[in-house]
Amino acid sequence: MMVENNIVDLLKHAHENQPNDFQTAFQDIMQDKISAAIDAKREGIAQQMMNGAEEDDFDLNVDLDDEPDVDSTEY
Repeated sequence: MMVENNIVDLLKHAHENQPNDFQTAFQDIMQDKISAAIDAKREGIAQQMMNGAEEDDFDLNVDLDDEPDVDSTEY
């Protein structure tokens, strides 16, 4: 999985005190997570539309609470 490789890179850059590379790796991880959440929501809406759900039945809220909290002071 791409995110796992990025996390390894993120930790490596943090350990080696490479802030620019750390920032790039972090942004890549977040972009992957956001894209995956959007794709999953898009697929869910498409399934609802194919099953004849009414527009009011669509749940457009994205729950990001299942991701662990990261405290930047821990690093």
